[in-house]
Amino acid sequence: MKEQTNVVKDQLKTLVSSESTLTLEAKRMQVAEELVRVEVNVAEIESLYAEFAGIREMLDKAFVEESNVQFRLTNEFQSLRESVRKITNELLYIKEERQKLKLKLRKEYPALPLEELLEVSETPNAAWSDLAGNVRLAQITI
Repeated sequence: MKEQTNVVKDQLKTLVSSESTLTLEAKRMQVAEELVRVEVNVAEIESLYAEFAGIREMLDKAFVEESNVQFRLTNEFQSLRESVRKITNELLYIKEERQKLKLKLRKEYPALPLEELLEVSETPNAAWSDLAGNVRLAQITI
C-alpha cells in the first residue's frame, strides 16, 4: 500500500509541475481579485438600492400627504368659504346696526350743551329747561 501511494504521489508530482502550480496560483489570485471587485460592486449596488428605497418611501409619503391635502381642499375649502361669507355678512350687519344705533343716539340724546348748562345767570337757564323736557326750573339757579 505504501508503494502504491508513493507511485501515485510521484505521478502527481510529474503531472503537476512547478509551472502548473504557478499557473494555478496565478489563477487563484485572479479569482480572489475578481471576488473582491464583485463584493465592492455588490456593496455599491446595495447602497444605491437602499437610497432608492428611501427615496421611494419619501415619495409614497409625499403622495399620501398630497392626497390628504387634495381631499381637504375639495371637501373643507367650500365649507370654509361659506363660513367666511357668513362671518363677513354678520360683521356687515353688526356694522350697520352700530351705525343705526349711533344715529338713534344722536337723535334721541343730543350732546349736552355744556357751556350753556354751566352758564351762570339770574334768569332760568334755557339749556336746563330743554334738558328737563321744558319743565319749569325757575327756582333753580346756579
